[in-house]
Amino acid sequence: MTLGWNASDTAPGAKGLLTPRERVQIVATRQEVRPCPYQLDMTAGADQYWASYFGRSDYLRECVGNHLLRVKHKRHLAVYDDRYVDLFGVTWMLDPLTGGMGMVGAPLLHEASLNDYRFPQPDEAMVRELCGPFVDSDLFRIYEIGLSLFERAWSLRGMEQLLCDFHLEPAFAHALLGRITDYNLQVIDFAAGFGADCVLLGDDWGQQRGLIMGPDIWRKFIKPCVKRLYERIRAHGMLVCQHSCGDNREIISDLVSMGLSIYNTFQPEIYDAAAFAKQWGRELTVYGGISTQRELRYGTPGEVRDAARRMLDILGPCGYILAPTHQITLDMPGENILALIDVMRDQTT
Repeated sequence: MTLGWNASDTAPGAKGLLTPRERVQIVATRQEVRPCPYQLDMTAGADQYWASYFGRSDYLRECVGNHLLRVKHKRHLAVYDDRYVDLFGVTWMLDPLTGGMGMVGAPLLHEASLNDYRFPQPDEAMVRELCGPFVDSDLFRIYEIGLSLFERAWSLRGMEQLLCDFHLEPAFAHALLGRITDYNLQVIDFAAGFGADCVLLGDDWGQQRGLIMGPDIWRKFIKPCVKRLYERIRAHGMLVCQHSCGDNREIISDLVSMGLSIYNTFQPEIYDAAAFAKQWGRELTVYGGISTQRELRYGTPGEVRDAARRMLDILGPCGYILAPTHQITLDMPGENILALIDVMRDQTT
């Protein structure tokens, strides 16, 4: 595998080679760029393995050729062998297999009240530090706010209880989501001042079929907060990227109307790529598309290559970021990961 960038970068009206940042900016306007920008992200365990395989810690940039530089709004208040405490005081039990984020230890909000809970204060110095890698980078710069709304609410209250609150304690649910939104609006303001091109909001709404809370509840409780976040991101001249696993077909029109530019993650086991491109290809840039549930985990290298080329053919003309549907984990066959990298690096065949 060779290092460096493919010298055949082309785009409508482009002169000379494009930087990775420029390529992503072009596909974010739903224009085709060849080679198509691409991205590979790893869980902690997988990252250690592949860094050892390539013999360098910066392999994702120098050997794979990632186009996105994603920094996460994340810091641990405390770390233990089997758990950690996040910025909101939530304890997460670590997954024993991957070492990654597992289950919430115990919800902090036992009652439908915010009286006994102190929200954290957004830390501008922390955001500045996290954005340090943006300086002089030619990659597309994404500031990622995970657990951005619904997920943060249920991490504090508990999933089952929050779903009940939507029906039994609506005033509390609105207040909780509103306070989370207020926190993230300040974070967005800080990130805009430190070089971010885009803010990625991570908030899983979908199940394998349909929304967890249903479209009516989503529109009543979640949508108003999402609208505020999108408006603030766009007001700073940044692009909006929404990560939400699962089937979100019922609300994609809502997301488009609020100004979403990049939709992640696109799961081919849920969406038909051709139908999606026909309906939304002029409105949304797809980021994802290579299944971590199917081909990458259970397929052959040939099936992985076929899946990646198929997505390039279908979604590429609409503006597309080639990527797995989620992070690569340590238990995925190495030959499948290398097959995907081969297609990412050489898109001529």
